[in-house]
Amino acid sequence: MRSGGVRTARALAALGLSALLAVSCTSHPARASKSATPSTGSGSSATVGGSWKTLQVPATAVTGDHREVRVYTPAVARPDQLPVVYLLHGEPGGASDLCNPSAGDSLAAAFSSGVQPFVVACPDGNDDDFDDTEWADSVDGRSQVETFVTGPLIAAVEGAHPRPRGLRAIGGFSMGGFGAAMLALRHPNLYGQVVTLAGYFTIDDPDGIFGDDPAVESAYNPTDLVALAPRMRWLLIEAAQHYRLSPKISKELSLRQQGLSADLKACSWKAQTRLHLRMKQLLARGKLRNKVTVAVARELCGFLWQIFQLMAPRMTQEPGAALSTKGSRFGGTKKPTTAPALH
Repeated sequence: MRSGGVRTARALAALGLSALLAVSCTSHPARASKSATPSTGSGSSATVGGSWKTLQVPATAVTGDHREVRVYTPAVARPDQLPVVYLLHGEPGGASDLCNPSAGDSLAAAFSSGVQPFVVACPDGNDDDFDDTEWADSVDGRSQVETFVTGPLIAAVEGAHPRPRGLRAIGGFSMGGFGAAMLALRHPNLYGQVVTLAGYFTIDDPDGIFGDDPAVESAYNPTDLVALAPRMRWLLIEAAQHYRLSPKISKELSLRQQGLSADLKACSWKAQTRLHLRMKQLLARGKLRNKVTVAVARELCGFLWQIFQLMAPRMTQEPGAALSTKGSRFGGTKKPTTAPALH
């Protein structure tokens, strides 16, 4: 998402955080170990049933740079025993886009209704050298966002009570959804649960983070790493509001579909026509728009499954070649559209 959409991001974040609790965390916390103590930035602020704290965490061990991290802690007796969810923002975005008092109130309401509580941490994934970091380490070493998220961030948030992978989840919106999938698949021993909110699952690298190197891109491409997906639990959330529009193959969509097989294109067109008709019919019957969107999104999941079934043989025979990866996403731009389910 390159412009606007912050309101959508926050709404999806609240939905995703609440829905994440359906992914059970049953492991026991690991033994305490030493970790760096972060400095506190703007301090703490209370919200209903919990509190926010802003941390300034050293970005790397060799520079004096710091990254902002927003942390929500539920008001429970032993928060250091709770699962931790790391939530990654999109582009443009920042730590406070998804972690703010309003989101805290939504979480507190869910926890008070009986949902298992968890800690939420939102790091800042921006960088001075790259507008679009993809939550990765750049091939030239100038940006080390992946190293930060998988190292100093965990140490700062979990402190003397590091969680096992079963009590640690990672999620994100748009670019953050890509980052969550990519980081979980590259570090399967760190994360037991993954949440993507309108994410994408192929390389899209407008700022050259991966240096246009096919080998580097493959090492960061969730599509090429999908064989590791069964090692963790996945929650994928996508939007279906655009099916209110009449089906068509726009110039942009035509460009994105270059290199795709005829059966994938046919399935995509069938989804457009079927889901648009379904949305029109349900709205004509007087159904609430939000309920109609949910109903259409459920059917969309079926089409995603069908597309992945069509892709499966090619993914096995030609890893990474089933899609046009450079400058293309499976379902569209970094806006809430469709994306393949890693399930």
